[in-house]
Amino acid sequence: EVSAISVQDGHWKLATSLHKLNDLTKDLRSIHGVGTVVTVSDFFQGHIPKTTQEIAETLFLFSMAEKNPINSFMSEDGKTIRLGIRLSDVPQHELHNVKRSILETCQKNFPDIRFSEGGIATYAHAINQEVARALIMDFWQPLLVIGIFLIFMFRSFKWALLSCLPNFIPPAFLIGALALTQAPVKPGIALIFSISLGFAFNNTLYILSRLRSLSSSNKVNPLRHALLMEANPCLFESVVMFVGFSFFLLSEFNMNQIFGGFMLTSIVAGFIADLLFLPAFLKLFPQVYVRKLSPIPVASTQNYKNIAAALVVFMTAFNLQAATPDAKEILKKSQELLDAKDDQATIEMKIIEANGETKTRTLDLQTIRKDGFSVLARIQAPADIKGMAFLGNVDHEGNEAQWIYLPSSGQVRRLVTGKSKAGLLGSELSPEDLNSEAVKDAAIKLVKTDKDFYWIELTPKKDASAYNKVVTKISVKDSLPKESSYFINDKLTKTVAFEEYKQIGPVWRAQYMTVRNHINNRGTTVRLTNLKVNSGLKAQDFSQSSLKED
Repeated sequence: EVSAISVQDGHWKLATSLHKLNDLTKDLRSIHGVGTVVTVSDFFQGHIPKTTQEIAETLFLFSMAEKNPINSFMSEDGKTIRLGIRLSDVPQHELHNVKRSILETCQKNFPDIRFSEGGIATYAHAINQEVARALIMDFWQPLLVIGIFLIFMFRSFKWALLSCLPNFIPPAFLIGALALTQAPVKPGIALIFSISLGFAFNNTLYILSRLRSLSSSNKVNPLRHALLMEANPCLFESVVMFVGFSFFLLSEFNMNQIFGGFMLTSIVAGFIADLLFLPAFLKLFPQVYVRKLSPIPVASTQNYKNIAAALVVFMTAFNLQAATPDAKEILKKSQELLDAKDDQATIEMKIIEANGETKTRTLDLQTIRKDGFSVLARIQAPADIKGMAFLGNVDHEGNEAQWIYLPSSGQVRRLVTGKSKAGLLGSELSPEDLNSEAVKDAAIKLVKTDKDFYWIELTPKKDASAYNKVVTKISVKDSLPKESSYFINDKLTKTVAFEEYKQIGPVWRAQYMTVRNHINNRGTTVRLTNLKVNSGLKAQDFSQSSLKED
């Protein structure tokens, strides 16, 4: 990857910069050795807006996604961007020239910007070469270990050396094939050396073990009898492996085809080594095995099975629930302190990304509980997206519809979302978090209690919520909720904490909220001021046409 760093805030959010960046990506793709290039300008799909406001609105729409893809290519302040460049498979000596051409092209298009290469992908080719080289060199280590093991197995250094001799042929074939095809040596290809070693030794030991056994019993022409007894099983094994690995050649991926081709080469080489080279060598030099040998004790055919004892601890789950009416009464009392027809507030929202970056937004918020739940939020800051507005409606069954207003074009667009899954204006705060009646018809259970808190578990009806369980911690002292934990398939996904309650007439409102998403590690803090409750908002105040009204 290549990083481009500007000294000017918001440089890469300007229309002129994005147009030049788009031209740069075209130049980079024309360089020999460059595969694909992806950066911020590609998210506009060739239609980069002409004004900064339109660009800001487009970037804001991306920020409303569950995982903002722009964050991978541009910093929040717009000073730094990343160009993701995939290089083609080129020889090592050409790689340096390709990377140099990339940086020169970048600097030519943006002489005032500082470019630097980085990321693991930059060094992937060199790392592949080093890993592949290490794998090939490490091939000799297991060969040495196997040779030592065979000395103890055969009780003879000569027989151990004889076992290793034909197994030098498959790697020799592979090296020759690599040289002829000029295929780049990658870790996947280098692994074939070790795989072929196991295949080849397998047949070698069958033949030599049989030959040693027959030689020890003074069998006439032991080599012929050994081949008659072991050649067919070895041949069948080689054929089966050949047919199995040949399916790699039918793959649509070039790397799989290359792997399959070299595996077939190693299998054929192993067949030649064990059933042609080895018998021919022993026929020419019978003295290496024709010798009166003391019988070797035949290893017992009994299979020694290692039985792993599995200790399974069964935990008895005790249902710690009190009488259902008590749980309902606790929740009912809490909701009576929170329920209102409508709310208004000024919100200062701080969104905290997983990498620690933060962005602050100020907005006016209105909610109403009539025929479901509706929320309307209008952005007041930052200035480049001021006037954008969001409308969300949730019906009694939990079905949600969302719209957003773009002041640069004067258009209202429908947002595609699930059941209360989308965060409010790119935050982790969802409309469901603002609605005290979101799980009104849920099954209720008191799961835990102490001197300070009740823990109420709510299980929504199927398809009524994005969550299958919500556990709310309610204060014993004032009956106000202090924290709600949201679960999907019994896995904690989000936590919302409520602090600094303030009484407004008969209703209580938390003036500070903290939201933590445990899946993507994003967070949101919300500070509410200028709170108003039951101020007489109407249903028509939450229509698509009201989005355009300021």
